[in-house]
Amino acid sequence: RQSVRSGRQMPSLPQFAVPKQEPNVHPEAHEIVESFRDEIVAFHTAVDGRLVSVHTLINNIAVANNKPPMPPPAIAFLVELKQDQKTGPDGPIITEEQLLGAFKKLVPAKDDKQVFEDKVVSHIREATERLKYVAKVYPEIKEALTDFHKKIGGNSDRLYSWFCDLLPEGASVPKQAFLAMMMRVPPTMETVPLQAFLAGVRDNMDEKDTADKFIEVCEKHACQAC
Repeated sequence: RQSVRSGRQMPSLPQFAVPKQEPNVHPEAHEIVESFRDEIVAFHTAVDGRLVSVHTLINNIAVANNKPPMPPPAIAFLVELKQDQKTGPDGPIITEEQLLGAFKKLVPAKDDKQVFEDKVVSHIREATERLKYVAKVYPEIKEALTDFHKKIGGNSDRLYSWFCDLLPEGASVPKQAFLAMMMRVPPTMETVPLQAFLAGVRDNMDEKDTADKFIEVCEKHACQAC
């Protein structure tokens, strides 16, 4: 399961950044990315511009291409986060143009349009389709997730045990990766804030995750905590 926030104890991204130019960017990066504007804007709409969700997407793309995930400061620089950036419950909200601009910095000089589509745009399309499914299921499980989190006090060990129960048979994810990439909190954090937990679940669900399964596992682990 790899599909890897505002003064509410959420991991913070820098609130502003200076544009950073990368020397190894394709000279036609603007044209290449603009040719996929509709796909990128569709993703932006699906996540309401939430930077934390953009961060998840970019890290998933990086991992899929055997690259290391980007830390929050790098994402802030990539999207050119502004000092007066609009924010919501999950942190900064970026514009369509900021997202497009970020992808224009991610077209290597050696890659053509087809390679960019294969390496990047295919993942954007998949994420957008997944989010359409999440939009239907997440509202059904949010209350159960919130109640479960409250009963265990956000304890990271109990959350990790809950998460492992949701993994397909034979799959495994280290606790540090679960916290750092999925919950987006420091890997040594002992208590995960509610908003970080909810956002982490929402941004990492996929079509194999059903409401019934989530609710069943939440109830099971909540009972174990009694």
